[in-house]
Formats: sequence, structure tokens, C-alpha cells
Amino acid sequence: MSNPLMGVMGGGLTNNGMARLMNIARMVKNGSPEQIAQSLMQQNPQFRQFVEANKGKSPEQVAQEHGFNLSAIMKQL
Repeated sequence: MSNPLMGVMGGGLTNNGMARLMNIARMVKNGSPEQIAQSLMQQNPQFRQFVEANKGKSPEQVAQEHGFNLSAIMKQL
């Protein structure tokens, strides 16, 4: 399953990608992590499925199972 958020972080930004990134930045500025997650789950069924499939797992487990480089992501944030 592809992750739209990771796609935006990892590659070149198209106009649509830039709009998504700006939307995420606005949510981060105006909300708590819980509010952001709830909003993303309401807007994106793939994100909801990803979250539900990974409940109870550590970030390290999720990163390993999905091929994320957690260290690189943390540096970007």
C-alpha cells in the first residue's frame, strides 16, 4: 500500500503534492497530533486502513514492516 504522506516527503512535489504538503503544514500548525490523525482518517480511507492495521505496534515495527527509514523520516521532521 502506498502512503501519500511519505510520497510527498520522499519525492518531487507536483502542484497537487505541494497542495497536500501545505494542507498538512496547516493542520500541524493548528491542531494536536490526535486532531490531525482523526482528520486524515476521515479524509483518506487508505490512511484509516493503515492506522487500523498498525494499532498497538511501535513506530519501529511499522517502519520495518513497511520499508520506511525511520531515521530519515525523523530527520525530515
